[in-house]
Parts: sequence; C-alpha cells; structure tokens
Amino acid sequence: MKIFYSFLLFCSFAISSFGQNNGLIKGRVIDTAIKQAILNSTVTVFRAKDSLLQAFSYPDKFGAFTVSNLPQGQYFLMITAKNYVDHIVLLELNSNSMQKDVGQISLLLKTTFLNEVLIKGKVKSIKINGDTTEYNAKAYVIQPNDKVEDLLKQLPGIQIDENGNISANGQKINKILVDGEEFFGDDPTLVTRNIRADMVSKIQLYDKKSDQATFTGIDDGSKKKTLNVKLKEDKKNGTFGKVNVGIGSHDIYSNQGIYNRFKSNEKYSAYVTAASDGKTGLKFGDSNNIGALGNVQIAEDGLITTTGDNNVLDSFNGMYDNRGLPEAINGGAHFDKKMGNGNQTINANFKIGSFDVSGSTNTSTLVTLPVGAINGSSFQKFSNELSRQKLDGTYQIKFDGATTLKVALDETGKSAKSFNNYDSQQILNGSLLNVQRRTLDNNSDQQIVNFAALLTRKFKKNRRTLALTIARSSNDESIKSYLNSEIDYYRLNTTPDSIVKVNQYKTNNLYKSTLSTNIAYSEPITKKISLTLNYGFGTNNSESNRKSFNQSALGTYDLIDKDFTNDYVFKQLINQFGAILNFSSNNVLVNLGNKISIIDFNQSDKIQNIQTSRTFLNYYPQANFQLKLAQETSFKFNYLGTPLIPSIEKIQPVQINNDPLNVIIGNPTLKPSFTNSFNSSFSSFKEITEESMEIYGSYAFTGNDIITKTYTDNFSGKSITNYVNLNENNSHNYYINLNYGRKLKKYNIGVNLNLSTSGDVYYSYINDELGKSKNGSYEFSLGLSKYLVEKYNLSFNVGPIYNINQFSLQPGNNNAWGVNTNAAILIYLPAKFQLTTNFKYNYLAKTPRFDSQKRAILNASFSKTFLPTNKLRASLLVNDILNQYVNFYRNISDNSIIQSETNGIRRYLLLSVSYDFTKFRSVKEK
Repeated sequence: MKIFYSFLLFCSFAISSFGQNNGLIKGRVIDTAIKQAILNSTVTVFRAKDSLLQAFSYPDKFGAFTVSNLPQGQYFLMITAKNYVDHIVLLELNSNSMQKDVGQISLLLKTTFLNEVLIKGKVKSIKINGDTTEYNAKAYVIQPNDKVEDLLKQLPGIQIDENGNISANGQKINKILVDGEEFFGDDPTLVTRNIRADMVSKIQLYDKKSDQATFTGIDDGSKKKTLNVKLKEDKKNGTFGKVNVGIGSHDIYSNQGIYNRFKSNEKYSAYVTAASDGKTGLKFGDSNNIGALGNVQIAEDGLITTTGDNNVLDSFNGMYDNRGLPEAINGGAHFDKKMGNGNQTINANFKIGSFDVSGSTNTSTLVTLPVGAINGSSFQKFSNELSRQKLDGTYQIKFDGATTLKVALDETGKSAKSFNNYDSQQILNGSLLNVQRRTLDNNSDQQIVNFAALLTRKFKKNRRTLALTIARSSNDESIKSYLNSEIDYYRLNTTPDSIVKVNQYKTNNLYKSTLSTNIAYSEPITKKISLTLNYGFGTNNSESNRKSFNQSALGTYDLIDKDFTNDYVFKQLINQFGAILNFSSNNVLVNLGNKISIIDFNQSDKIQNIQTSRTFLNYYPQANFQLKLAQETSFKFNYLGTPLIPSIEKIQPVQINNDPLNVIIGNPTLKPSFTNSFNSSFSSFKEITEESMEIYGSYAFTGNDIITKTYTDNFSGKSITNYVNLNENNSHNYYINLNYGRKLKKYNIGVNLNLSTSGDVYYSYINDELGKSKNGSYEFSLGLSKYLVEKYNLSFNVGPIYNINQFSLQPGNNNAWGVNTNAAILIYLPAKFQLTTNFKYNYLAKTPRFDSQKRAILNASFSKTFLPTNKLRASLLVNDILNQYVNFYRNISDNSIIQSETNGIRRYLLLSVSYDFTKFRSVKEK
C-alpha cells in the first residue's frame, strides 16, 4: 500500500512540476475618457517568435491583472474589450528582469474601422463557463468518417464503455442533445454513433435543470447530467449517412443503414439495424419517468412516481449486458422543425424493434447464518424475447416575448417473453439441504402513456415569473406465467426426506396512474434576491390483481391458491407547498428552500375487505451553493432531503413464490424513510498547460431505512423475506472521484490520473439478528495517450483496484485486489491501410470463498479506405482473438455472496463494407 501511494505522489509531483516558470506581467486596464476600470476585458500573452498563445487572464473589478508562470523570452501583450480598440505591447522577460509592470493602460472606444490584426495561436481546447464545461472539437484529432463517439473518447474526464454508455468523472450521462434538441429521444448511441465528428463545433457538458428552473433561474434540485453536441454552421444544411454490411463466422452479422437530412430549421433522420454482434446500441429497457417527458421535466419527489418492479422474478427488460447471444432488428425515424420565425418547435420520434437473447449461467452463492453458512450452486438456461414500439413528440410555442407553452406526449407498447430453466442445490456445513429443478415461463404486455405540459409567463418586472405544470401518466401491464418447481428436501439425510412440487399458472394485472400539477410564482425582492413560492396537487393510484392457480385432476389450472393471490388498490392524494429563496451575484449563487407534502394514503384489500388509511407529513429541504473562483474555476455544493414512500411491492402483504426457496412478503405497516444527500464538486482548467482537475464527492445517509428481514430455515434452506423500518442505525454511502489531466507538450503525451473511492453501510435482519454490511472500493488509474496525425493514435490505461466486503454475521472478509488494463492502438499504413487493435485485461484476486478471476480480451481489425474522400471502407475484424470472453459477476450484499459466469459472444471473424455519404451546402462559419 505504501508503494502505491508513493507511486501516486511521484506521478502527481512529476506532472505538476513539469515546466515550472516564474515570469510575471501585471498592470491595470481603464477607459481613456472616464478613467474607470473596464469590465469583461481580456489580457492575452503571445510568444513573439511564433505568435503562439502562451497565457491569458481576466482583470478584476478594479481593472488590475496579473499573468504568471511565464518563461524567459519576448512576448506580445494584447488587451481586448468589446467596443474598444485592441492594445498591444511588446516586452521581454530575461534573467535580469522576470517581472514587468506595464502600469496603467488606457483603451480607446472604437470610432473608426481599424485594419484587422491576425495573431496565430493554438485552438483553445476547454472552456469552463459557470456550470458548463465546453470542449472545442477543433482541438482534437478527427479522422475521416469518425463519429461523435470517437471524439468523446479523447475528451478529458469522459469515459465510454464497450456498449456506448457514457460517464463524466464517474457520473452517468443521462441525456445527449443535438443543438439543444432531442435526437431520437432515449438512445444516446444514435447520436454518438450516427453524427459525424467533423460536423461538430463544440461538446458541452452540464447539469441540465428542469424547464421550470431554467425559466425562473431558481434551482429546484431536478438535474440530469447532459451532453450537448453543437454542430458547425456549414454542417446544418445537407444530407449524410452510412450504409454498412457485415458477414462473419459463427452466424455473426452486422448490418446498418442511416440517413440524415438537415436544413437550417429542420432535421429528418431514419435508421435500421440488424445485428447479432451485440453492438446495436439498443435501449429497449428504458424507463419512462413519470413527469420527465422530452424536454419537459417536473421535479421527482418520490411521491408522484410509483417505484419498484413487477415482482415477476427473472423477467426480461430488453437490455443487452453482454450476457448470452443476441439478435436484434431495430429501426426508427426522427423529425424536428422550427416554424414561425423560430416561435414554434416540434420534435417527434418513432422507434420499433425486436430483441432476442439466449444463454446459460453458472452461479455460486454463500449465505451466512448465525449457525453456519449455506453454499449454493445453480445452472440456468435462459431465452428472452422483447418487441417494442414507441412514439413520442414535443411541441413548443412562444405566443409572445413573455408566454411560452411546451407540451410532450409519448406512448409505448411492449411485449416480452422469458423462459428460464434452473437446476440448483444447497449445502449447509457439508450436508446436503435440498435439490431444486425449476422452470418459469413469463409472457407480458405493457402499455405506457405519458403527457406533460409547461406554461410559463414573464411579467414586465424583471424576474417576476409564473409557471404552471401538469403531468398525467398511466402504465397498464398484464403478465401471465407458468411456474413448475420440484424440490427434494434432505434435512441432513442422504436420501430425500420430502419432495415438494409446485405447478401453477399465474396472472398479474398491474395498473398505475398519476396526475400531478404545480404552480410556481417567482418575485424579485432586491436586485440579487428573489423568492419562489409553489403549490402542487397530485394523485397516485395503483391496482394490483395477482392470482395463482393450481392444476386440478383434469389437468386444467382452475384451483385458486389463496396464499399467493391478492387484489389491492392503493390511492394517494398529495398536497405540496414550497418556497425557495435565491441569491445571485456575478460569482456566487445560493438558494435555500423547503417543500412540505401532505399525503393521504388509502389501501384496500378487496379479497379480505380490509381498509387502511394513513396520512404522511413529509419535508423536502434543499440548499445549493455555487462559487465562481475564476473564469475557468468553480466550486459547487448542494444538499437535498428526500422522504421515500414505500412502493406497492413492499407494502402488499402477499407471498410471492416464483422462487419457492426464496419467498417475499410485503409489510402494510411500513413507514417512509428519509435520505439526506450531499454533493460537491470542484472544476479547474488551465489553458496554457492544458491542465484540468475535477473533484466530485457525494455522501448520503438514510434514517428509518426500509430494510429486509429474512428468516432462513436451517433444515430446508428455505428463506422468507419481508420489509421493516430500521430505527436504531442509519444506512449510508459515499463516493469520491478525482480526475487530473495534463498535456506534456514537449513529448506530445496526454496524461490522465484518476482516483476514486466509494463505500456503503447497510443493515438487514438475518434470523432475528441485525447484521451490518460494509462494502467499499479504492481504484487508481494512470492513462497515457499520444497521437500523430495520419501516423498513429495510442492510448493506454492501467490501475489497481481494491474491494472491501464485510458482513458482521459472517466471519472473516472477502476483500480482494484486482487490476484493470486497457490499451488501444491505431496505426496508419501506406496505401490507405489501417491497423487497429485494443486489449483489455481484468483480474480479481482469490478470496476466502471464491477463486481468482482473470480475463484477457484482444480484438484487432485491418481496414482499407477507397476513393479520394475515403468514404468507402472495407475491414476485417477478429473479435476476442484469445477466445476468453465470459461475463463475470460478483456481488456481496447483506449476508449473501453471489458469483456467476455467463456465456457471451466470443471469437469470430467479421468482414464488412461501409460507405459514408455526405453532401453539405457551404455556409460561412459564424
């Protein structure tokens, strides 16, 4: 451990100390006529010998400026300000005088046209403006036919996994926009793998506020980590797309067609894919958040949205996670248009597709009990199918300069099938407890409809606003399933003591509907202080009708099983009041607020004719603080308190026996829990050294937490779980990420250091004993990158990881070391040939319970481009050359440890031909 920290300290010191300088230039900028400081002026230093940008600074409110860390040499000092004549000074720093005071510089207002002054400088790569980090695409290497994903992989702090999922410094990117608008809605890969990188002007990274918060300027705590792809002006008019055909060994194929037509105010796009290589970018399992439709977002407070799943174990959500062998057909169309001089905007998407995946999984489990440990093993074969159609649209109209209406509507239809076959056994202290053979066959149909509208009004008095939101959502799902299970119980004998069979047909009809309204009024108190008041009314109704039928002597399923049958109706009536006080100045933003919700809760058991009514009083305190320390340095902190109402699945007191050895029972007496969340971040970027640093941290603790209470029979191995509130302890978790990047200009090498740590503490009852689960991880990575245009592009990332997993009722621990390595090489060969290879190595050390795991994945491709424009490409891909791919999963929670291995796509050859087509109308770049 000491060696590791010494290595980290050495790397940080070596990088930060590279190229230290002590030269300094200072002075003061004023207006010639009024003799006062000029605000928003810029001081820039260029090297005299080649006019390369060396440093820049911004004067303070008194006009004073300082430019430091300059080496010896001659420089041009240029001072610019809007509506003023540029001022340029030639000066020199040498060993006799490393500090220059240029004194008071007076700027003249522009009264005549001046000859243009052209100064050659390097393109600025990153700009931090408030809470937005902006990357200039011109500063990065873009090859012919590269896509946005290839550009994103070069941006400091941005990570993209093999499925195209994007994160920024460990935080998941929730939304990707094109010029601020939705593009195919919920699938970010249709932007990152569709839009050409050479069309991009800038990439913006920020926390997207709700429309109401953007309108009022007062943060309501509802944010989504967002990337906005801004296009070049000359790439907004024309057509572009791609056709790809790929045929490979082992029945692998990959075909794709994409067409885009962009005009200044219109976008038309369509695509179709058919593939079995897993790289389809499908996002069929997207969740439709109630009250978060298109660009209309309503703050989610845990009251309106009904959370939880269907309790249909082993159901399939349509997401491909590299488990099994997939086949997918997917298509869609996108349209957006601005009308009426930009006062009206329409955005629409349609997607349709099907996805099939099948495979097998070997799983080992360890369940620790006060009397010993149960070791389990199982083999699962699965086959899943999903089809989906989704139509969504957003319409916005600006009636005048003060009133705007935005409406969003979407409708989704899903049909899913899943078949699972299990063989498993459990052993306690060396003695066989049970052997189970189980099949579960599910069929479901689901219809989801969401509607939301936002009406805003600005008044003549600045910052006086009124906003009205309304949202309606419904989710209707019908599930039919067959459960067939046979369990041999041994009770520590060598022959079965008893055999229990379950053969049931199950139906589950779920209906959820919500209505939420909110009105917010903002009033300025002073020039810097304003107050927002809001009132919201909502309803949340849920119905769950679950039936189980046993097979009669006639072979039909007509004998109802009352133990696993229920018919429940839940109704919530919500009244919410809130106030937020906001302070805003040039460099500081503070807002403090609280919401109070009164929830009338009614629960009806229609079978037993039992009515339960309760009233909850919930608080939602919040605080936000932002400080702009410099032009490209900022600090942010926020706090949010959130109560969580128990979901329908945790409240209804009915047994669910889809897995007869693990039965779940709801608890109608559950009370809400309350979570306190703290988040802070620090961002800094230095243009001259291309040095960036981002620090993000979060901490949360939950009082009155809803935890599991499990009783496991020592003789049968059967577990029964329900939910209870934890009163004496608080569950908590934390996450810290540090990302530091710098360009070593002398060697043209990019260096990136990333250090992250996370941990959590949770509690659960095991056979009436309270257990404490402690999990954590420490991860460090060093990344190096180097490129030479049209020659090569190299990147390498390596780092150790240490996982901590402990449970108070379990002796010892399962702490383990590991290492993750990634490398990618692109070499340009003569005659337009290219060689690309990437290598991944993952290692997880042996624990007292499990053997070590290691996996090395090596891929390579050889390609050649044709035509003067390089738009035609032929390539040969060899996937998983070492033929080692296995999807490995290890999870430790409460008193259980689960480790599984699932088959996936392994070694294959793929020959593909692709053609990129483009035709743009020339437009002068602004």
